[in-house]
Amino acid sequence: MDTDWVKKMVKHLTPASTLTLRTSRKCRSSGSYEDALTGAQKINVKEKNMKKAILFLFFILSFNGFAQSRQGLVIDNGVQLRRCPGLDTEIVGKKDKNSIINIYSYSGSGKFVDGILDYWACISENENVWINTYWITELDFKVKYRHPLDGEVYLTLFSYNQSDDSFKCVYQKEFGNRKEITIKRIDSYSYTLEYARINMLIKRFDSIITEYEQYNGQIYFNHREFEIDTMHFELLYGIKVGMKKDALFKILGNDLYIDSDGRYRCSVDYHDNGIDMFFIFDKNDCISKIVYENPYGGHIRYEDLL
Repeated sequence: MDTDWVKKMVKHLTPASTLTLRTSRKCRSSGSYEDALTGAQKINVKEKNMKKAILFLFFILSFNGFAQSRQGLVIDNGVQLRRCPGLDTEIVGKKDKNSIINIYSYSGSGKFVDGILDYWACISENENVWINTYWITELDFKVKYRHPLDGEVYLTLFSYNQSDDSFKCVYQKEFGNRKEITIKRIDSYSYTLEYARINMLIKRFDSIITEYEQYNGQIYFNHREFEIDTMHFELLYGIKVGMKKDALFKILGNDLYIDSDGRYRCSVDYHDNGIDMFFIFDKNDCISKIVYENPYGGHIRYEDLL
């Protein structure tokens, strides 16, 4: 990890350069936070806490380890596996589209360096097999599927069962009527590379928030909304305030939904919750603000969906 770069980044932060949090009404508190704010009130983190938050969030993005592995999906054919993170290391194999991987940790800055994404996933317990995250996405993941009875539906692939090479899925044909099915990994389902990367972008940010909440013992936010208006905070793929619209579209596609406020929205289902990320552009077509919204403020268990 480039600690000098992190120190330089933190040095530039000021009390006015904030990562804004909106709390939900269900906000637990402890210690000096017993008078926690509610509703749409904003908490502008003080400079000291802001520096700690950004430093820790960047650390998580760069070296994120899990208590247990997460399942992922390879999204293209012929993706090379490496002995260590980086293109200058030994090639140890390949994975094709829709191959299942177990992700044990991540490493890298999350930015593009010489046209290559510097963010790698470790897919072996002994840490000697790595794959570039530009070619993977995490489960759960929504795909398009032609159901034999209900026609074309959107399935959420929740988990993979190696014993019979199948996914446990949920889909909703009509509002409030969720159904559980199992499909084979090699069945005919489809998705776009752009949506797979949107899914990865939001999953990684949501995981960072969750792990920060667990790390910071004083604040327990049921996270619903984050606003990023500083160029010193970067998301996966190097997405940040100040990025040109064309550069964003090159990564996420140019068919993002535009809402009534003129915000460009990308959205994913995460444990069947709709999580949105909005991009607001200035007159020069540069990102001026990034807004993350999780209306449920947390996760729903698979069992609660049925």
